Amino acid sequence: MRLIHWIGVVLLAVCTAGCSKTSDQIDTTNLPTHNPAVFDQGRYCHEVKFACLPEGQDPQWKKTEPLVDGREFFEFDQTKYDRFDKINMMTDEERKAAMENYVLTKEDFEWMNQVSIKKFYIDKELELEKRYPGFWGDTPRAARHRWMRMAAAKAKKYGYGLITTFTIDKDGGIENEKPVLDKDGKPTFTDHEDGYAHQFIELCARIGLNFDGNPNWKYVVDFISLPESPIRGHAGAAVEYIDFTVYGKNVDEYGTVYTDWSLKDSLGTGRLPPPNRPVPKLHKITDEEYERLKNS
Repeated sequence: MRLIHWIGVVLLAVCTAGCSKTSDQIDTTNLPTHNPAVFDQGRYCHEVKFACLPEGQDPQWKKTEPLVDGREFFEFDQTKYDRFDKINMMTDEERKAAMENYVLTKEDFEWMNQVSIKKFYIDKELELEKRYPGFWGDTPRAARHRWMRMAAAKAKKYGYGLITTFTIDKDGGIENEKPVLDKDGKPTFTDHEDGYAHQFIELCARIGLNFDGNPNWKYVVDFISLPESPIRGHAGAAVEYIDFTVYGKNVDEYGTVYTDWSLKDSLGTGRLPPPNRPVPKLHKITDEEYERLKNS
């Protein structure tokens, strides 16, 4: 009887190991990254452009917002910012000599922080247009910044920028990680983190603001929602995966050729199926092939 029991346990273990679905067994027939027709559902065009996105033709983006102190929410006093920034970079001696010992107040620093965030969005607006000519089209500037802020807010939704405490184990790994809670017992987040905002703006630029409400993108949502996703930057990895698979790009935004090594974060979790074209092997690719791909 005991022998039969152990045979059953062994068979169950073998089936668990051999019968579980791996990424290369995922049916890609109706996945938007592998089926152009599915990718284009609900879109106005295929390219990386604001007007192509499901929300790109929505009249709400034509609406204006109330001015703050007579300015659009992305505008600021550049002269004032430059002055404060210069003071902040001075040594105590330089500050005393040049500014009669002027000290920046808490309000000054808060103002500078808000301007730094505005500068990030202004730079991001220009970057999208430079990398994807015609990305914004005739979209009003206020609408552009409102859309980017809504895209960046996704980072907080998925735990990117969550403030935590942790200890380091004897092997250098992280353990006992816990979120820092506010006075109401709610998790706290960084006010703004350019890296996280960048990832989600780029992701939404390809698949829209409401991708997480579209069941076609559930596998990507699952991927960017893994416990390690905020640390590993999986939202950014998803962008690279989409660029390689949907748009046929051979290099990332920094000019690095896509290989099994550079795509390891998106291909190593088992959540995303293999791309619909061969992934170059870093240890096999020749210098000549690398340069050809880099310049293609």
